[in-house]
Amino acid sequence: MFELIEEINSVLVFYTCPKKSNDKGDFIAIMDETLSSHGVNVAWKWVIDAEGFGIAQAGEIPLALRIINLIKTKYIHGLTQVEIVNPTWQVHTMLFIIKPFLDENIIEKIRIREETVDYENRF
Repeated sequence: MFELIEEINSVLVFYTCPKKSNDKGDFIAIMDETLSSHGVNVAWKWVIDAEGFGIAQAGEIPLALRIINLIKTKYIHGLTQVEIVNPTWQVHTMLFIIKPFLDENIIEKIRIREETVDYENRF
């Protein structure tokens, strides 16, 4: 799941919940197709809802690296922020593992909201 949920001040906000997504095999294609349909230089923010994120999702390091590569090669110019909501300890561990593969430009855009956020009922 990678879906447009709102637009705030000309920034498109996309939402993903890895625990509830069953399209992991096609996630890269879905993300690429969704973003490219709005233009490669469009301003965008990515909200990653980590509710229920566990060991199985944390083990998806190759997928995370492919997502990072897609963003770095095609969509970095429009990326304004990556907001991680409802983080678990597994999220913090995964970020620790992938941080060496991230550009400083991407690291600066990552925000973690520790308080609970209910995106399911918000949209």
